[in-house]
Amino acid sequence: MKDPNDQATADMLVPTREGKRPVGRPVRYASDEERKAARAHAARERRAREKAEGFVEVRRLVKRRDLPLNSDVIDLSAIPEHRRR
Repeated sequence: MKDPNDQATADMLVPTREGKRPVGRPVRYASDEERKAARAHAARERRAREKAEGFVEVRRLVKRRDLPLNSDVIDLSAIPEHRRR
């Protein structure tokens, strides 16, 4: 690298904070929309890869709070009423 005091090449050097690196983490995405799109794309690729490996996708259903909690699979009598949400 050339000498920064050399006047012939001093105009070609990019001015930084006196030779120090910038503070903070480098910017990866230009906007929130770009970041969200990248995360969604990665999730789609991950799900496709896992499906090809034989994984089964299980989704959770959430009930409304005003409906009673019932189950045909497990006994819910041990759960207190205030915890049944």
